[in-house]
Amino acid sequence: MPVYLKTLKPYLFTLIFMWSGLYTPALHRFYISITKIEPANSGQNMECTMKFFRDDFEQAIANLSKDELKIEMGVASGAVDSIIESYVKQHVWVQQNGKDIKVKYVGAEVEQDLIWVYAEFARPAKGLWQFGNSCLLELQAEQVNVVNLFWDKQSKSALLKAGEERADFEW
Repeated sequence: MPVYLKTLKPYLFTLIFMWSGLYTPALHRFYISITKIEPANSGQNMECTMKFFRDDFEQAIANLSKDELKIEMGVASGAVDSIIESYVKQHVWVQQNGKDIKVKYVGAEVEQDLIWVYAEFARPAKGLWQFGNSCLLELQAEQVNVVNLFWDKQSKSALLKAGEERADFEW
């Protein structure tokens, strides 16, 4: 069994619970986000979809803006959208051969107790490249950011946490 699957095994219950819709704020004791990276329809860009617990993400952007913020249901807009964009630019990055690949914030949506954040970046060339996600790590020592990459009929996963905010991928 590949090492990354062995590493994911303890978190499977958490992932299933988060995706099942059984989560309620009173029961929220898991500190996890899920990121899905896959090629866009054009094939030239990679789409990055990040899923966070709403209360954690609101706390993170409130810390950034120095104001208490509540993200309304639906698509984020205005000042809240700008703060989310700033947060993403600070905490999500891509590099190849030591050079940054620009991550472009696309938008965010709120759905009940979850927030979806969308970004994209130019598809890295074949070879080794890195994806970094330090979102919410400043809030909880237990925070884990799961990254699932789907590319060329293959998939790879990584767990990012404090001190290990980067995943290396090679195609």
